[in-house]
Amino acid sequence: LLFLGVGMAVGSDGLNWIYLNDYKLARLIGTVALIVILYEGGLQTGLRKLRPVLVPAISLAVVGTAVTALIAGLAAAWLLNFSITEALLLGAILSPTDGAAVFALLRGVSMHRRLVLVLEGEAGFNDPVAVALVIVMVAVIGHGHYTVLHGVWFFVHEMAVGAVVGIGIGWLARIGLTRMSPAPAGLTLVGSFATAALAYGAAGSIGGSGFLAVYVAALMVGGARLRHAGELNAFHEGLAQVAEMAMFFTLGLLV
Repeated sequence: LLFLGVGMAVGSDGLNWIYLNDYKLARLIGTVALIVILYEGGLQTGLRKLRPVLVPAISLAVVGTAVTALIAGLAAAWLLNFSITEALLLGAILSPTDGAAVFALLRGVSMHRRLVLVLEGEAGFNDPVAVALVIVMVAVIGHGHYTVLHGVWFFVHEMAVGAVVGIGIGWLARIGLTRMSPAPAGLTLVGSFATAALAYGAAGSIGGSGFLAVYVAALMVGGARLRHAGELNAFHEGLAQVAEMAMFFTLGLLV
């Protein structure tokens, strides 16, 4: 909220120090920031810790996000007199949580460990689900011939390809980073950051969810016993915090 407010204060409707009206640039900044945030969340959690609660975390992310989008959409249609498709688009936009905020918050509270892991896993998985729902609803509004079957196929294809690519890239990165143990910590950091970029790009290039691929790859890497794990986690944690600041500052400017 602070950085969103600062962006609004110095933007075109505030002090007018910085004028931003480039939606493509804002989308690029938001995309890169979300990649960094999701990767850090998966890295800190790790597949080994998440495996016992993987099913409830994924179920909550998929079913919970869809139900949230539906309820918010129907409420918007009733309260704001939107068409049902426009209302469901708004519901899809509102359905995910802020992954970075959830990750940070859960690390500072005393709760049952299993519950914390379920919520962390859900926070990582629900962003890709929500992005897919938004894309489906945009397609429904933009193309009259887009059917429910098209939407279901798109969603399943996005999630499946993203998960497979994430597992593959994460497995390769895990082997590579483990073998890089004798190398300086700085090279491990570069290799880890490259993993996030490769996962997103590889999945996106073949029609999968790049965000899901990034989170799954991070879970794979986070489950490895790496020599420089401490430096790796600290580096990505700081990077994720800077990414969140930049993302909300940019959104403030855009407002």
